[in-house]
Amino acid sequence: MGKENKPPYYWTEERALLEARKYSSRIEFDNNASGAYAYFRKNKCLYLLDEVLPSRSLTLEKALAEAPKYKTRKEFREKAWGCYHYIMKHKQLRCLDDIFPLDNWTEENAIVEAKKYKTRQAFKKSSGAYYWFYKNDKKDLLDCIIPKLTRKGITLEEALEEARQFSSRYEMRKNGGNLYGWFLRNKHVKELDSIFPKKITKKYLEENLF
Repeated sequence: MGKENKPPYYWTEERALLEARKYSSRIEFDNNASGAYAYFRKNKCLYLLDEVLPSRSLTLEKALAEAPKYKTRKEFREKAWGCYHYIMKHKQLRCLDDIFPLDNWTEENAIVEAKKYKTRQAFKKSSGAYYWFYKNDKKDLLDCIIPKLTRKGITLEEALEEARQFSSRYEMRKNGGNLYGWFLRNKHVKELDSIFPKKITKKYLEENLF
């Protein structure tokens, strides 16, 4: 059991990740900060530890062997993020093409699909057509449909609307391009608290759960 003596509501995603960086392995992390480790386990987000404390037992072969258990690339990505992220991190996403063929996408229906989304993040998260553009070297075509956001001149309301597409600050920093940097540069980080609360106090829990 962990040595720290903090109440469960103390741990937030950011605090738990900062705590994790103090250790050299997941076992050491669990042994010395069980409360922080339990946060990831309870919220089913152990995959967030992949970059901080990679699972030593995972290999490319094991990660790819997990993929056939799912019907679609999207389902694999959402339900086995640790394996998917391992494959992506090692730049082997093309190995998934034999398991989840992209051949059902043509230029015509991929364009139609892309036009359903306002941002690349939403498109990437929800549709396999996103990968068709990259596999077929059609990134310029995708730029015309969903332009890359430079965020110059973007309003606070527009930035917050884009931020709501992410499930956490960590995910936004990781997958949101320079969106988090925009909030930092324009001194609007506090406005993110309404979307990603930093603290969950005992009083908040009592008022909202009891």
